[in-house]
Amino acid sequence: LRMSLAQFEPLICATTTYLSVFGLAHLAKMGIDRALKRNTRPHTFALEFITALQMCTCVYENGIIIGNYGLPGFFMAVTLLLIAAGFTNRGHFGNILSHVENLLKGNVAIIDFAVVSAGQFLGSALALKAATGLWYYTAGLSASHMKATGANLCGFQLLFPLNMVMILEAAACFVLRILIGQFAVKTTWRRRYLIPVLVAAHLAAAIKYIGVAGLNPMTAYARLAMCPGMNDAHFFFTYWVGAAVGWLIGAHVQQSFDGWLQSRSKARRVATEEKQREAKKEAKKNEKKRK
Repeated sequence: LRMSLAQFEPLICATTTYLSVFGLAHLAKMGIDRALKRNTRPHTFALEFITALQMCTCVYENGIIIGNYGLPGFFMAVTLLLIAAGFTNRGHFGNILSHVENLLKGNVAIIDFAVVSAGQFLGSALALKAATGLWYYTAGLSASHMKATGANLCGFQLLFPLNMVMILEAAACFVLRILIGQFAVKTTWRRRYLIPVLVAAHLAAAIKYIGVAGLNPMTAYARLAMCPGMNDAHFFFTYWVGAAVGWLIGAHVQQSFDGWLQSRSKARRVATEEKQREAKKEAKKNEKKRK
């Protein structure tokens, strides 16, 4: 029994932390709604800040899951977190790359993009302090958090040179954008439940085969920017430029493919209608001949 409880302690600890972080973030968002006028830039900034802080703090807690339950546990935790975020984030951007895409398409003004980016950046920057603060104040209640307070948060190793990591990051974001494009517009069910599975699978694969999970510049910044061995230029080009280039190329390919499918569908519809008209004409001719 003792062994069983010890095995489940990290899971109970992490789950309690996830629920606490989401609960506190929800209360903060309720306070923001009351204090600031909705659909204004200060309101958007505050909500993006809380959302980024919430999600990036949970990224640190994921380390406890993966350290005790491996990649399968990490996959399940991230999937459930993203599903929960889909219900609680109220449409605010979980990944800045989608906002970059909207900016380049002209769907959002530069000032609004700057507001979202600033909010997410600040939330990501404070995530480490939030996570370590939670661990410090709950260390007496949780063996996992006590261990985490003295852990090396940069205890990972890239399996490829940085230049190759940038290419792989771009490739992963390229594939992810295409998959999201395929499923996001289908049904709400797929958007809420299937996309989190795809994202979690990508992150788990990145940890296994690359050494570090990226795919989101803000969470990568929160988790990796303070680690030695990667200067600011390397980090920026790998997890910002590489990710953005891959995402945007994926968006272009996705749109081109959708356009090709639509044109092909339209051509088939026109051909079918033409055949139907010809069949009607032929039927009328045959009817006249019989008369």
